[in-house]
Amino acid sequence: MIFRNIASMRAIFSVILLLILYPLFSQGKIDTIYFSGVNPATAESCARISGLKVGINNDSILIESSCQKILNTRIFSEVRWEIDTLENQKLVLGIHCKKVVSLIPIINIGNVRGNPFFQLGFRDLNFLKRFGVFRLYDIILNNRHSFYNIVDLPYIYRNFGINYQLVFGNSLEPIFFCEKESLNDLFVRNYSVGSFYAFDPFQRLGLSMGYNSQKFIDQNTKTQRFEKGIQVQFDYNIQRINYNLVHQKGWALEASLTNTFGTILPFFQQGIVVWSYYKRLGAKGGLALRSKIGFASNKLGEYGPFIMDSYMNLRGAGFKVDRGTGQIVTNIEYRHTLFEKKKYCFQLVAFKDIGSWRKPSQPTYEMIDPNNWMSFAGSGARLYLNQVYDLILRVDYGISIFDSSQRGFVMGIGQYF
Repeated sequence: MIFRNIASMRAIFSVILLLILYPLFSQGKIDTIYFSGVNPATAESCARISGLKVGINNDSILIESSCQKILNTRIFSEVRWEIDTLENQKLVLGIHCKKVVSLIPIINIGNVRGNPFFQLGFRDLNFLKRFGVFRLYDIILNNRHSFYNIVDLPYIYRNFGINYQLVFGNSLEPIFFCEKESLNDLFVRNYSVGSFYAFDPFQRLGLSMGYNSQKFIDQNTKTQRFEKGIQVQFDYNIQRINYNLVHQKGWALEASLTNTFGTILPFFQQGIVVWSYYKRLGAKGGLALRSKIGFASNKLGEYGPFIMDSYMNLRGAGFKVDRGTGQIVTNIEYRHTLFEKKKYCFQLVAFKDIGSWRKPSQPTYEMIDPNNWMSFAGSGARLYLNQVYDLILRVDYGISIFDSSQRGFVMGIGQYF
């Protein structure tokens, strides 16, 4: 009985002590939130992305995590916060953002065995001041031009966004038809519109529909082929990457499935999954890894949508040198920071690119045949200008591990991946 009374008294004492001490350790609630350094439209988008709202706890870990989400949009070089206590004991949270220039040119240049490549245009990564994306560029290859216009607008209505894509393409490519490969002039017209639902600012599921037409002209026989169809595409993207100026940490996953209901090919399907991983190695180093795997319909006479290309996957291979109905590609980079300042940074890069493609109508196992693998290694440099979004001056030089005559450089603005 005595022990029971002692236990009861301890419990009552603990509750009383908690009630007395709680106000002393209570963090309080945020009464007002304001953003500085941004216009009202961008401030509204920042609040949505960060999840910050009046009534949250005065929790430094929670606020720091929210600021990191804003920083991950990559249109700010700095995001810091402070809390002021007013005379009436109300708490005011201030988020101070330092924007970078988000409208920048798109420039990519390469040359492999006398096969020059140019990509010229511009992009806005804060389109309409609401973190939208606008891209307009021209790809010049073999004296032929391909024009692209891509727009992505999140949060048009609640968590729903819209996007569209216009493509007017003209290129000279190796096309595989009926077990025969030949150079073809390829003319592409693609119009698509879509919508997506954002589960959070860095995870979304999308659906788009469009019209696609392709015209093939064989360079030798002048034979013409036409393919027209309706495309329906599903895509899913999730990004869990934290950015700190030039450093990245985390992972991302992109997946898409495209169905084409056409004329020559009644039904054509292709899907691709891209996984990226970034890890800091000490104070100066960083590892970047990207893996792609894609498959498409593989019947006789079908078109190979996956391209072997220095700009897209194998640095040093050339530009649109081959196509296939399947691909496996891995890119690995080690990035080492030589010096880092607030406004700029310089890195050296060592990389290895590996890939394999499946020819149309060929068996899948040929993709894992060592004789079909392409492997390039090389080095490069990066100069970061931190006051402008993603303004990274990049140059890479790659050499084939199996054939040293296959070599070339790729340079441009922005990371390779």
